Amino acid sequence: MEGTPRFSERLPAEALRPLMVRRDGPGLRRFGLQYGLFLASIAATLALTGPLRVAAVLAHSVLLASLFAPFHESTHRTAFRTPWLNDAVAWLAGAPLLFPPPFYRDYHFAHHRHTHDPERDPEIHLAPEKLARWASNPIGHLVTLTGLPLLAMTLFALAALALPHRAAWWARWAPYVAPARRLRVSLSSGGLLLGVAALTVGALGWPALWGLVAGQVVARALLTMFFSAEHVGLPFEGDALSRTRSTRTNALVRWLMWNMPWHAEHHGWPGVPWHALPALHALVEDQLPNLAPGYLRLHAAVLRGEAQGSASPGGGRGLAR
Repeated sequence: MEGTPRFSERLPAEALRPLMVRRDGPGLRRFGLQYGLFLASIAATLALTGPLRVAAVLAHSVLLASLFAPFHESTHRTAFRTPWLNDAVAWLAGAPLLFPPPFYRDYHFAHHRHTHDPERDPEIHLAPEKLARWASNPIGHLVTLTGLPLLAMTLFALAALALPHRAAWWARWAPYVAPARRLRVSLSSGGLLLGVAALTVGALGWPALWGLVAGQVVARALLTMFFSAEHVGLPFEGDALSRTRSTRTNALVRWLMWNMPWHAEHHGWPGVPWHALPALHALVEDQLPNLAPGYLRLHAAVLRGEAQGSASPGGGRGLAR
């Protein structure tokens, strides 16, 4: 994103330049297969019964959560070289997740400009001591990992954004949304809320639709595990790399999430497309101050009060790298 702090001094221009090339092919192949599997998981959830439906719901949940990756990359406009492909995929991937692209672009741009700034990062500024720190006890962390808090916040945000507001409201609660885009944000949020209402009402007459509702909850649990690994527990000071965590994981997760586990690399060089992040990681791995050994290991450390930034007296920087 233009205007985001760069780290050119950490990486020579001649090494960075080939990584910045945007292409359509990798995204089309990855998204085509991923979205096809996602649509198939919807059909399976609606058609199957018994234990097979449970398996279908779980598969659907994983694929729904994975749509955040192309959604995120498309809002950066680095998923594809062709602009309209970024716009189309942002909606195709964002709508099932109830994330309106017009709002998320401005929200996420502000997050990049003010990464983990307790006063200006929209991801945490409303309650930084709660949103930027690990829960103070294992039960609190387990509740967070259910995904229900994230789902509730998503629905609350959609409802708030869909309502008509005066300029003072926008200045107080969403100052990063430009006045010219406020109507588009409200209309898109309202449209997604109507989709939620339609799904809920439809489930009353067609119980199989409750499988898709369950998928929303399980997907939020997976996304909570993923999102919280990115910045939670890290310092408010320093550059974006100091405030961002990358996470080692297996090839399947990296495939589903479009290499987003290399999150510090993305924050340091946000113009590098997703398909070049592994090469970027290989170049800068030894410069990353926060590199977790895995999602399960990170959250297990949180439950033990041993993770970086834990409120427990035993919390430290043991899982920083």
